[in-house]
Amino acid sequence: MGYIGKVIRVIRKKENISRARLTEGICTEKYLYLIERGARNPSAEMLILLSGRLGADLLKYYEYLDCHDPVTICDVVEQFNMFRRTSDFKGLRRLNDEMKQQQDFLRTPLCYEIKVNELSCMMFLDDRYEEAAHAARNTLDKMDARYAQSEFTANLYLIVSTAMQHQNRLEEAGKASREALAIVTNKESILRYRQVVVSARLNHMTLAHLMGDPDTVIREGLWVNEYSIRNNLHERSGFHCFFLALGYWAKNDRAQARRWMESCLFDLLIHPNSLTVKYITGFGPFQELLRNCNVCPDLMGRLRDRYDVFRRMEARVS
Repeated sequence: MGYIGKVIRVIRKKENISRARLTEGICTEKYLYLIERGARNPSAEMLILLSGRLGADLLKYYEYLDCHDPVTICDVVEQFNMFRRTSDFKGLRRLNDEMKQQQDFLRTPLCYEIKVNELSCMMFLDDRYEEAAHAARNTLDKMDARYAQSEFTANLYLIVSTAMQHQNRLEEAGKASREALAIVTNKESILRYRQVVVSARLNHMTLAHLMGDPDTVIREGLWVNEYSIRNNLHERSGFHCFFLALGYWAKNDRAQARRWMESCLFDLLIHPNSLTVKYITGFGPFQELLRNCNVCPDLMGRLRDRYDVFRRMEARVS
């Protein structure tokens, strides 16, 4: 097991903070020296005080202490999650290719992080859905049993479910979706699971829509909306807002359908992402819903200014 003092030393030197400055009013310089050598373990209170002085949350590095470079690895994993949350799979592939031969990412469990990234890019950038599903199943079959309830496992099941939905193999998609949901249930408050919690719920929403179950679409969509607000997760709001619009439209609630459709479109302006727009606008009912929701002209004008796909849709209608 590594020790937190190594992390403190790396960050302290990176920020060019002397031991005297870091320890003032907290502990002695000698005590910090012993912590940095691994000869002493700081208390939780001291870690919080040192975190404030360093401008870094030291507690988040604990799970990476066995890594050769825990600071870099923690930062990279956070970037991976950011790319997945924002559907920036080009950025994800660039970083994943850069890191996949790095020593720490060759070992479990971080090797699964690399695999999830590879298969996600295989689907969403290369449209190789069936191949991605096959590789995800192989990884699940060989996965170390210790990680059966991990976020890596949940993400692999979601890859299978998404690929099966794309091929209209809904029974297989449903089985994989339920496996993912079972893993993330009751883990909603754990920071590292937030990305996959939202992904699992969004996946369940798309499956429910394809199976003609608007009640589940609405229930899951409202849950994601409340969870996203509570945890300040807004990067993929366009997805759940769009499917909420579909759910309410299927229930013949035109006012709610319009409300959520406009929320979806505003999100596309606030969080511009060409891949998100590609998938939402390419979904079968999108244009029909857009035509029937009487979206305000000013909003549509701004979308046409921002995205070529909206200009092309207008040209086809004209």
